[in-house]
Amino acid sequence: MPSTIENPFAFLYEYPDEDAVASRPDVAVFEAAGLADHLTLAGRVVAHLTVAGDGPSVNLHVKLVDVDPAGGSHIVLYGQRAVDQPGDGTAAEVYLGHTGYRVPSGHRLRLQVASSDYPLYVAHPGTSESPWFATRTAVNHQRLLTGGATPSYLSVTVLDD
Repeated sequence: MPSTIENPFAFLYEYPDEDAVASRPDVAVFEAAGLADHLTLAGRVVAHLTVAGDGPSVNLHVKLVDVDPAGGSHIVLYGQRAVDQPGDGTAAEVYLGHTGYRVPSGHRLRLQVASSDYPLYVAHPGTSESPWFATRTAVNHQRLLTGGATPSYLSVTVLDD
């Protein structure tokens, strides 16, 4: 999965659009309806995910995205983590950071979940080798579980005006 961020130190200057990434079949996308009024987000943001996979580990890359009425989409926060031995389902928290962000009316919030964000982060080889020194790769199958006994959800504080 290609990263939209070319230089993490110039992220706000680059202000990359996320639509090309969100339309990929290997990215899970959850998008809310357009807001009737603005929404103020504050504090810690965490994605609580349940993941499964047949490999030794799974990398999770999560982005909270602001989608404007014209369709432009830009990252508000992002985070990542590795989950060892996901098996048939393992709960994982992905910390996206803290925020103070006002989503304007008419905009939508989108959550994007992927298993890579290259070249910003080194790609997982699909083996138990260190991704920095891997000499071989293997295909892994991964799933994001939602609903029922294995809900995945986003935790964020919304302020009243």
